[in-house]
Amino acid sequence: MPPHREDEDEYSDEYQSDENNNMVDDDEEEDGIIRFAFQKDGQSSGQLKEIHIVTPGEMIVENGSNVLCGHGTYRNEKNQLISSVCGVVEQVNKLISVRPVRARYHAEVGDVIVGRISKLAGKKWKVDVQARQDAMLDLNSVNIPGGQRRKTYEDQLNMRSIYQEDDLITAEVHRTDGSSLQLQTRSSRYGKLVNGIMIRVHPSLVKRCTQHFHIFPFGVRVILGKNGYLWISSSGKSDGDGMDTSSDSKKSSTNLDDLLAAAEGDEEEVTRPISKLSTKPGNPFESNSFIASGETIDQISIKEREAICRTRNAIMALQYQFLPIYPETILDVYESSIQIPVKEMLSRDKIPLITQNSIVRVQKQLLANEKLF
Repeated sequence: MPPHREDEDEYSDEYQSDENNNMVDDDEEEDGIIRFAFQKDGQSSGQLKEIHIVTPGEMIVENGSNVLCGHGTYRNEKNQLISSVCGVVEQVNKLISVRPVRARYHAEVGDVIVGRISKLAGKKWKVDVQARQDAMLDLNSVNIPGGQRRKTYEDQLNMRSIYQEDDLITAEVHRTDGSSLQLQTRSSRYGKLVNGIMIRVHPSLVKRCTQHFHIFPFGVRVILGKNGYLWISSSGKSDGDGMDTSSDSKKSSTNLDDLLAAAEGDEEEVTRPISKLSTKPGNPFESNSFIASGETIDQISIKEREAICRTRNAIMALQYQFLPIYPETILDVYESSIQIPVKEMLSRDKIPLITQNSIVRVQKQLLANEKLF
């Protein structure tokens, strides 16, 4: 009978404990539970419910065999899921990806964008939309004078009378794939932009909303392009002027969206979408002004110019604080800056003051698990 050694018992106990640990890990793998590296022991695993920002090289999931690698992630030799960019961790079932903080615009069908005509190519316009490639606007996807009809060769020769180089337009993403991005401006709310200014922000800060055309009660119209290009102009109305839903305006509209919007004219909102405005011809600030005229008709008063500049600085202050940009946060900053001169809004000591209400709003929405970006 061989002599008994105490180290053998210690070895056997360690071996049994390792087996138990492996059994627990196997059970977790069978259940498909995802253990995030940045979650504490007391937090529930499996579904990501909070916003987490990671840096390049930071571990996201220790056991990467349970998850699928998305954009901005990779597996190392230890089978750990590692972040390759700086951004926000996103989870869709078992697909884990990292959305970069600063990235070019990634288009989705139905997005409202603001772009600049860069070139004419055949029967199409090339449009700069701050994406990885230029978008294409086909001649058949625009409204031309004379109503809806088949486009002719003469229309192709006169394309510069509709849009020419350096024109600013608003459009909708019609179709997208890995190599091309198609736009359309068939609705009367889309087309050439005049009498305003365009600013550029990070596309990731523009919140995806159901309506990206807004009129604020202080007489400013803002188009929140999901691509990070924002258009600010005067609405021709201030102090909460209501929209015109008279019979004349309803008759002058030939677009189905505008007719449906006119039927809902009794709704009162803080910001009114552009499609719910009257469409009387001759007013350059209404939705029917977005056609191929591009002429500045009305004079913009000093008060309206100041409101436009204050709105512009309010949006830039939100970007400097890395806060989501949508109508409520813009209105918060605008109202907080009323007592401050426009030229001092973006000073280093004023930005934290005028964005305080927006920060409180965002914090409340984070506690309510609302999606901000």
